[in-house]
This record gives sequence, structure tokens and C-alpha cells, in this order.
Amino acid sequence: TRFWATIAFTQLIRATYRRPPTGGARPAIIAVDEWQSAVSSAMAASLEDVLARARSRRVSLWLANQQLAQLTRVSSTLREIALGQTTLQVLFRAAADDARLFRTALPTAATRRTSTDPRRALRSRDDAADDGAELARLPDRVAYYLDKRKRWPAVRFRTASVDLTRPIVDAS
Repeated sequence: TRFWATIAFTQLIRATYRRPPTGGARPAIIAVDEWQSAVSSAMAASLEDVLARARSRRVSLWLANQQLAQLTRVSSTLREIALGQTTLQVLFRAAADDARLFRTALPTAATRRTSTDPRRALRSRDDAADDGAELARLPDRVAYYLDKRKRWPAVRFRTASVDLTRPIVDAS
């Protein structure tokens, strides 16, 4: 599977490079789950350039993985490149190391209790001391959304429920 995933990911990268720079091309979205399995250590070295070019060519890369530690196994710099180049992040229940990186972007506990306004000032590292534990214990279908372009902290949300016990298509 790694072989085929690498070929597919390489083709997506080439397609991104072939798109005209800003302007003429319609926006495109490429979603890749468990993307680290398709990135070799040789590809990781140029991933920062790929992410930058994708943005200038109106391509949104939606990259999903279970833990940031998976990225470190591919390349020692892949984790930092991915975190540095992403604008939008969604974090569901997280391992303690991943939660530590994200916790300073969370709203303060007092803000979560008293306000629905997401434009509150970001918290200090001291205020964030216990939130790594909160992120590690998030309930199912609850996550935080962070837009790094905005000045407000991450916004907590709950995903929709899907009933998989009922048939999606009725055959009658």
C-alpha cells in the first residue's frame, strides 16, 4: 500500500505544480487521510515547497493523520513543516504531546464558561497548564477548530451524528 500511496501522492503533487499560478485556475481541494504513509523521507525535504506552491495555485490540501508522532517517524522535520505551513487545524481527542502543542490556542476556562464570543485574547502558557489533559479526554465527536489567520482562540464544536444502523439507500 505504501508503494501505491506514494505514486498517488506524487501524482497529486505533480498536478499541483502544473496548475497556473494564482488567477486562472478554479480552486481545488485535495483530501488525503493518513498522508504520512505516502510521504517518503526524500519527499519530506521538499514538502514545505509543495505546501507553499499549493496555496499559490489555489489548491487546498486537507491532510489528516492520527498523531503528529507519525510524521516524525517519516522525517525529523516533517512535523514542524506541517504545523508551520497549515493555516487551519482541527484537533479531536489528542495524545498528550500533540495536545501540548495546541493548548495555548485554546480559550481560557473562564472564557469557555462565560462567553460565546471567540474573539477573546489568546491565553498565556501559564493559563494553559491543564488543557493538555482536557484535549486528551475530549468526548467522541468533539473537536477544536483553529484558524491561525484570526486573532481569536480555537473554537470548540461537535460533529454531526450519523446513524449507520439504518440503510442509506432503500432497495424497494
